[in-house]
Parts: sequence; C-alpha cells; structure tokens
Amino acid sequence: MQLKKTGAIGCPLVCAALGQTEGGLRARAVTVRYPPLAEQARIQGDVRLEANSGVVTLVSGHPLLAPLAINNAKTLGSLQGQTKLDMTYHFVIVDTAYREPTSTTVKRGNAFERAILRVLGFKTEKVVHSYR
Repeated sequence: MQLKKTGAIGCPLVCAALGQTEGGLRARAVTVRYPPLAEQARIQGDVRLEANSGVVTLVSGHPLLAPLAINNAKTLGSLQGQTKLDMTYHFVIVDTAYREPTSTTVKRGNAFERAILRVLGFKTEKVVHSYR
C-alpha cells in the first residue's frame, strides 16, 4: 500500500466589480485551513457566498466546506464600504508528495536454496522496485 501526502488549498475569490486592490484584499484575507474530514473524503469545489451589510449567507457549496468559507468571509468584514459582496471560495486538494523510484537488491530464498541456484547457474539475488 502506498501512502500519498496531500496538501489542501482554499482560495477566496471576490468579484472584480468591487474595485478593491488585490494587495488590500490579501492583507485582510486569513489563511484558510482545509477541514480534516473534507480532506480525508477528498471533497473539492466552489462555495458561493453573499455578504450584505455584514450578514453572510450561503448560495451554494458543499456542507463540509461551507462553514469554513462563511467564517473566513466574516473576517473580511466590509471592503471599502461595500455593503453587498458576492464571494466564491474555490477548494482544491493538491497531491504534494514526490514519489521517488528506488531499487533494492534482496537475496532469494534461504542459504540452501541459493546454493542450489548457484549450482544450476541462476541468480541468487533479485531487484525489487518500489516508490518512496
């Protein structure tokens, strides 16, 4: 069984119609941590929200990802006095593990079997390929 290490990314996207500078938005956005259960289930997708005068409502999205997006949207507050905002959080799971092929030489059988193999002219070792 091979294990893969995964990393999860949650990205808040706010509609361009705001006129907010990208740097100002980045300064106010908080890092979004993927919910562990959603990561284990490999749930991905968009969560659409509407913020109106500080009240954030869910438009669409997966129920395991929605609370995280709503809490993060509340931390943004109002952006440049905008009272109505449409936000989309795009959640993606990215495989971050680099699997390196490795080769290992192992002996075949026990000492008696290897002696028989030598007499018959066969190899007494084999190469096993695996990934780390």
